[in-house]
Amino acid sequence: MMKKLIKEDKFDGVVRQIVRDIITIVKKEKDGEYGLPEDLYEDQMEYDFPYIENTFSIFLQLSSDESVDGFDVDADYYKDEDVISVEIKTNPSFGQDILQPLIGELNEVIRHELEHMKQHQKGFKFPNREPKNPEKYYTQQHELEAQRAGFKRRSRGEKVDYESLVRKWFDDNLHKHRMNKDQAERVIQRILREK
Repeated sequence: MMKKLIKEDKFDGVVRQIVRDIITIVKKEKDGEYGLPEDLYEDQMEYDFPYIENTFSIFLQLSSDESVDGFDVDADYYKDEDVISVEIKTNPSFGQDILQPLIGELNEVIRHELEHMKQHQKGFKFPNREPKNPEKYYTQQHELEAQRAGFKRRSRGEKVDYESLVRKWFDDNLHKHRMNKDQAERVIQRILREK
C-alpha cells in the first residue's frame, strides 16, 4: 500500500511540473505551437524523470475559438515518438478566468496520458485499431486504467468527490465521448467499479 502511495506522489510531481509549464505558455495568450520543455528551458530538450523509463516531450497547440465555452482540452500520447500532444482551445472573452478550471482539466488529462506512457513501457499490447463505437472505446482496459488515473489525480488535487467528478466530466464532455446517457452510465459504472 505504501509503495503505491509513493509512486502516486512521484507521478503527481511530474503532472505538476508539466501543468505548470503549460500554464506558463497559456498565460502569454499567444496562439501557436510549442515544444516543451525546450521552449521554456534552453538547455532541456525533453522531460527526464528518474522513475519514468523514457524521456518525452510535450507538443502544445494553443488556439482561440469564440464558440468554445471557456476552454476545451484534448491530448494524445504517441508512443513511437514519446510525445504527449496537448491541444487547448480557449475563448478569448473569458480571459484569465479560465486558468483555475483549466489547471484542473490539465491535471486530469496529463495524468491520463502518463498512464498510457506507463502502460506502453510495461509492454501493454494496445489494439492496432481503436473501436469506432464510443462505448467500446471508453471501456477498453487501457482506457479505463487511464481514465481512473486521471480522475483520481484531479479528485485529489481539487479535493472533490471522485464519483461526482467522473459524472461531471461525462456531462460536460458530451461533444467528446458522443454517447447517449445509457451508454455513458455503463462506462461510468465501469470506471467506478475499481478505484
